[in-house]
Amino acid sequence: MTLDGKNLHNRCACGKGSTFQGRERTPKRPFRPLQTVLLINFGEIAMTLIHQTRRNVVLKPAPLASLIAALGALATGAAFADKSAAPEARKSETKQPQGGIAGLSCSCQFDLNSDGTINAADLAILLGGWGTSNNDLNGDGTVNGADLGIILGNWGACTAPSNDICANSISIPQASIGVAQAFCTTLATTSGPSVGGSCGPAATNIFKDVWFDYAPLGDGTLNLSTCAVADFDTIIAVYSSVIPGLNSCPPADGEIGTVSLVGCNDDAAGCPDNHSKLSVNVIGGRTYKIRVGGFGGASGSGALATDFDSVGDQCFDGIVVIGADNTTKTVKGTTVDNPMFQAPCVVSTSRGEWITYVPTCQDQNVHLSTCHAGTNFDTVVTVWRESFSKGCDAVLIECVDDTQSQSCLLDGVFRKSKVDFFAFAGETYHILVSGFNQSAAGNYELTIETDCFNP
Repeated sequence: MTLDGKNLHNRCACGKGSTFQGRERTPKRPFRPLQTVLLINFGEIAMTLIHQTRRNVVLKPAPLASLIAALGALATGAAFADKSAAPEARKSETKQPQGGIAGLSCSCQFDLNSDGTINAADLAILLGGWGTSNNDLNGDGTVNGADLGIILGNWGACTAPSNDICANSISIPQASIGVAQAFCTTLATTSGPSVGGSCGPAATNIFKDVWFDYAPLGDGTLNLSTCAVADFDTIIAVYSSVIPGLNSCPPADGEIGTVSLVGCNDDAAGCPDNHSKLSVNVIGGRTYKIRVGGFGGASGSGALATDFDSVGDQCFDGIVVIGADNTTKTVKGTTVDNPMFQAPCVVSTSRGEWITYVPTCQDQNVHLSTCHAGTNFDTVVTVWRESFSKGCDAVLIECVDDTQSQSCLLDGVFRKSKVDFFAFAGETYHILVSGFNQSAAGNYELTIETDCFNP
């Protein structure tokens, strides 16, 4: 651009403290670029330029170029076009504890100054660490345009977590057991009842709690832990209704309900930083509410590790049945949540459940059958006799796939099984209920009928 035959550089930058005298303008102080703030509101983008002061962040030209490029990508839709895209991006870009994370962590984990809103103040903090690892949001080791996109994609007021109250608990499906559930309690309320000394001698309540729920397919042990995967002092509690089928949310203090505290833990031995670990016995088909919060008002983010040990998931840990003369005992269970096993009379492995049978009379006939309405898959029944030296499956007694009996029909085809064997007192027998192939799994109803010759 020229003016009066003179060369003019950057005329629009002239202002207070600058003069134009027909020569190139020389700044009187080092170059301080403008800080750019992008306000996002559901796809409507407004750009505001704020002049830099001595207290503001000073950016070098190279980071500034990256900043402008990032803003350009946002303005053209190459990054978040609106807030609806933010959760998925946040899920993929945020550092997560090891072991696998299901769901999102804190919706305001990028509120860098913890004022309840992601705004220009947080942007200024981010820019203050530009090019360094300070406040690196996506874990790539450098604060850059990617971190800027995360801040802008989450712009606005922070909200409480969706599972802040028991009624809005997040369900953990069977397929997600073994995958840690991310959580953040920073903006949660204290919505559950006080716990007295049930969780530990010092814990009176579980503060700023969030809720999950789990309905096991069969009986077993539910294992929960925040050990080494939380940044605050945690407490874990589990509740369930004493009447199957009723709501498992605990009543408020002073109210009467049908829900009991199944288990609670404040500080677990071996866990760092006052983290928690809890194992509770659960019954198949019932719903259990899981409450995670802090001690003494503590809050933060973390992950709830989950694991389930099914009753009968191993030969040496089978469901114990004691035989008695002229009695029939029934075992109802499921193989869906158990490991794969190989029955000797079929080619394929399948999920199975173990029953340990202990006879009480000297000589007896034992009749096993899955030919009942409670069995809904193609079953295989196998029996072994244990030995001290060779373990559970030392001696194979019998293995039956399908039994030709009307009671053993499933969808018009013989698919259920019966086994008869002779048992002796002092011996231990292991029964495996499994499926014909890998896809054959489900609920079973096994009857064990005992006839003693010498009671």
